[in-house]
Amino acid sequence: MNLEVPVDAWYVWIGVVVVSITVAGVMLGLPSEPPPDAGEAANTVDRVAASEYGTRAAYELDAAQARIGTKQLAFRNDCGTTHASIAFGSMTPVDSATGETAEAGEALLAGESVVAVIDSRPQFGREDELREAFADLRGAVDGDGAEWHETTGRLRVRSVRLAGEIVVLVGT
Repeated sequence: MNLEVPVDAWYVWIGVVVVSITVAGVMLGLPSEPPPDAGEAANTVDRVAASEYGTRAAYELDAAQARIGTKQLAFRNDCGTTHASIAFGSMTPVDSATGETAEAGEALLAGESVVAVIDSRPQFGREDELREAFADLRGAVDGDGAEWHETTGRLRVRSVRLAGEIVVLVGT
């Protein structure tokens, strides 16, 4: 019994073409880069949150969008979505803030001192008022959830002491 297929048979050539197209399709469909590393971003937040002193850190993101809650980070790009939770305390997601609270959070993330931020914003006359604004922001994010937003390619984290309490600010 002869099981060999003649090479000039039309169905052999059609099979080879179908297999080649399938392999090419699979190869083109594979992602060209890994999804963002949310775990390392969460570790950056934890290092800042665990410090006893006011600390700043930044982490370069390869994510197009971010969703930052009070306990979880999520990042996504064309290659996938990743999630991670923090271990220490809770985050204050500056990107979810609006108005004077957003301006104060951005200024603090940029490195301004707490005194300078309070002096330049009449809404916050004292540290405890700014701390309360950030607490209200965390409560709103906990209640409503965080929204996806575009990133700048960098996660910024800073811990500041406001009226005796450490507040961990996070923004992209």
